[in-house]
Amino acid sequence: EQLAKVQKRLDSGELTDQKCWSFIRELNSYCAERLDRIAVRDGYRTYTYRQMFRYWEKYAEAFSGVHITGRNHSRVGLIGVQQTETIFAFYALNMTGASVSLIYHLDLYDEKRIRTMIEREKITDLVISEVYAFPKVMKGLLRDRELLGLRNIIVLESPMGGEYAIPPLEMVRKLNTSMFRELDGGLVMEDLLKEYEAAPISYGNAKSSDGSIILHTTGTVSGIHKPVPMSDLALNSFVISALEAKDTYEDFKHVPDHLVSFLALPLSWVYAMVDMLHTAFGLGMEVVCLPFGATNPRYADAIENYGISILFTSMGILDTWNKMMPDVDLSKVKVVFMGGTYVSPEFKKSFNEYLRSHGSSARIINGYGMSELGGACTLASSDRDDDAIGFLLPGFKAKIYSEDEKKYYDISDGPRTGVLCLSSPTMSSGRLDDTVFFELVKIDGEEDFNSNDLVRVNEDGSLTCIGRFNQFFVNNAGIRFDAGLIENAVTAQPGIAACGIVPEFHKMIHDNVPILYVETTGGADELGTVRDALIQVFINDGKLADTNLPSQVVLVEKIPLNAGGKVDTKRLTSGAIDGRRFNVSGVKLDDRIVDILLLPAPKGE
Repeated sequence: EQLAKVQKRLDSGELTDQKCWSFIRELNSYCAERLDRIAVRDGYRTYTYRQMFRYWEKYAEAFSGVHITGRNHSRVGLIGVQQTETIFAFYALNMTGASVSLIYHLDLYDEKRIRTMIEREKITDLVISEVYAFPKVMKGLLRDRELLGLRNIIVLESPMGGEYAIPPLEMVRKLNTSMFRELDGGLVMEDLLKEYEAAPISYGNAKSSDGSIILHTTGTVSGIHKPVPMSDLALNSFVISALEAKDTYEDFKHVPDHLVSFLALPLSWVYAMVDMLHTAFGLGMEVVCLPFGATNPRYADAIENYGISILFTSMGILDTWNKMMPDVDLSKVKVVFMGGTYVSPEFKKSFNEYLRSHGSSARIINGYGMSELGGACTLASSDRDDDAIGFLLPGFKAKIYSEDEKKYYDISDGPRTGVLCLSSPTMSSGRLDDTVFFELVKIDGEEDFNSNDLVRVNEDGSLTCIGRFNQFFVNNAGIRFDAGLIENAVTAQPGIAACGIVPEFHKMIHDNVPILYVETTGGADELGTVRDALIQVFINDGKLADTNLPSQVVLVEKIPLNAGGKVDTKRLTSGAIDGRRFNVSGVKLDDRIVDILLLPAPKGE
């Protein structure tokens, strides 16, 4: 009967339009068996869903006691390790209605960066795991608390016991808290839990709210991890998408009812917070979280010891495994998700052989995701042997923009190449209060996110990512390469017959790299001619900013031209034109380029 009520609320849309904490609680409270399942364990402590929900309330009592609530318009910067206390704190803050910004811990140690983030995101309080609460950093934050507009600075306990503990860090976190207690103005969560035990909870609004959760991109723009403001509805909708995918994708039809997953990455990243944690709880999984996740020295052992059945991982983690080949029993691993970057068919084949040799029936499932869309958007089934990113997940819509035709197409319109635009209930608005971090585009009356990724629609309706496309050729850091200006300036130099600069998509870093193709007028020292031209343009004349300096130069016999007599950039981009490649290295003195070197480079480096 209770399950039927949940299903009815799901069908009506009411289930997702609530706070994250109540959404997870409702999905796991319809029967005693579900409540008494293991929710989370951290190496030496185990909590059922029933126990975890009580801890959320305990933490919410403490936060209410110091007025970190939605009524007080609180926005908390939460800097935590992958442990139960951080999880409890997040959902408790969500319970009180406070907005939560999950901040990458390394941002805390750059004084300029963390202060910029506090100002831009209008953070009112900080909650910091004690292992990151270094005395110098905390002293500076407490000293400038009023200047920064901070009401509370709380150190969150993060004990690291059990067989997966990291002894030196256990000493660090104890020392940090001890020294923090000697400073004026700070609070310790351990004390607050005792002081406000059983105090009234100041509950926030029951429904979803915009900017309730602020995640951050893994890459940086101008040194800052770009904020991705999300609503509760967005995170909850991703769980529903995963539930539907579980019933429709062949790879998921034979997984066990009780799944055990691993929290491998920092919670500031969408892949960790949405895919690895919130979705796992929504599906009633058991989540294993060890100190520092996948960087824990005994990470591979934990996969075997805890019987991890669904493994969310990344290229960096798998690449390390592929080199070390840890000798562990992987027979309980049934699903391996590969997120965050491009994965080649060769790599999939190699790692799949490793999985098979260690007893696992799983094969890598790769796909495509974006932080702005709340994580994974497409999945490719494990039996594919190409580099396709697969099919759209339930709830996602796509438009393919043809630059030549200036027209948007649906995937169902058939094979073509164009720019991928996406929309879904999981999408971020790009806005936080009155600040716009990224713009959405209107297509057929609906808001979409322009990925700026060039994709090919295959015959079977799947997608393959083939590169980055931008109106002005812009990389992930927002640096604009003015191709026309570069071509005109370089072509005007002595000995240069023609040139063309195009973006080459580097799949491993998922970004554009500017490549300058050059045809000289001949002579014994073609390389010297090109180097002289670059020095004249970028140093002597100062016509172009050094941010326009290409990453590589390719010396070719002939620059291809189109019917209009202009450089055929499509042929250059396609890889059909080859030549001798050289890395371009700018030599700097006092932040100014004073020389340019051209060093031999293999294709694709």
